[in-house]
Amino acid sequence: MNWSWKIGRLAGIDVYIHWTFLLLLGLFVMSPLLGGEGPVAALTSGLFLVALFGCIVLHELGHALMARRFGIRTLDITLLPIGGLARLERLPKKPLHELLVAVAGPAVNVVIAGVLMGVLALAGGLGRLLSLNAESFLGWPFLVQLTTVNILLVLFNMLPALPMDGGRVFRALLAMTMPYTKATRVAALVGQGMAVLFFLGGIFISWTLALVGLFVYFAAQREWQMAQFEAETEGVPAYAAMASRFYSLDTRTPLDEALELMRTGQNDFPVLDGGRYVGMLYGRELLDSLPLGRPALVGELTRFNIPGVSERDTLEEVLAAMSTTGLESLPVLRGGKVAGLLSLDSIRLFLAARRRAASAATAAGKECERHAA
Repeated sequence: MNWSWKIGRLAGIDVYIHWTFLLLLGLFVMSPLLGGEGPVAALTSGLFLVALFGCIVLHELGHALMARRFGIRTLDITLLPIGGLARLERLPKKPLHELLVAVAGPAVNVVIAGVLMGVLALAGGLGRLLSLNAESFLGWPFLVQLTTVNILLVLFNMLPALPMDGGRVFRALLAMTMPYTKATRVAALVGQGMAVLFFLGGIFISWTLALVGLFVYFAAQREWQMAQFEAETEGVPAYAAMASRFYSLDTRTPLDEALELMRTGQNDFPVLDGGRYVGMLYGRELLDSLPLGRPALVGELTRFNIPGVSERDTLEEVLAAMSTTGLESLPVLRGGKVAGLLSLDSIRLFLAARRRAASAATAAGKECERHAA
């Protein structure tokens, strides 16, 4: 994710922190100081936020490890001010698998809360935890606050608002009795309805809740669009959507020529060496590298060993490969030679053309029925 820094690696998964998290940490440290509570209170507040986000990392790790059991790799985990995000290479296909992956995160928080409650019981502080009231919350000991927040995380995450964990559980249950796309549509509408409530409640309660509401609303819409996209690409071979007219470059071609070719609308180029495919030159990386300050050749910016896809691979498989690598275009190979270029744009154009054709066919059918009647 852009503007994030890697802070470690857990169970083979890179963990990143977004720069905006540092702003939140600064707010937690400065608030007690500005309130005249002193440096000890400021340090405690900062440590509490760090401990809380440690619990969130474990929550996301729960999702990741359960997904791994079903052969789904987690690309990374990123900490944001509104929580954590585990990026899976793909979503589980079976409703039961999605349900188990969704509940694995909150289950980790249940375990954490249980362990902390055991510690508090031994320390005689469990009674204070059970006598929750708003006025004394901030004055409670560190472990009591952390226990309470883990319980609240479970309750909040299990609300049926897609793409939150509860929303994914809701969709998985729906998908057991109806098509996945329809289940996603229903879950997304419910999620957007709850997002509106979050936002309105956040106006009066907390700006953070309002921000979560906005995130959930647009994320639910994206989940629905992705489900439609996946349904439309399922079983479609790569050659159907590839651009068969494209420019390729040789490793010894000057970069200036690549820049000129970008004016044609093609941004990414297969790179050849003696007629043999060796990699890709991506326009975004080319523009980011300018000016180099000296004459340069395509081979200097080529990303070698970018795997091509077979023309018989399905678009679903290609999109999974793009998601895993973060690339927006891949060459389509036939007998070791580049037969076409497949990009997100070419896939969108293909799907749009297919939708128009289907709509025209439906309209023509209705017209025929009208004349026959």
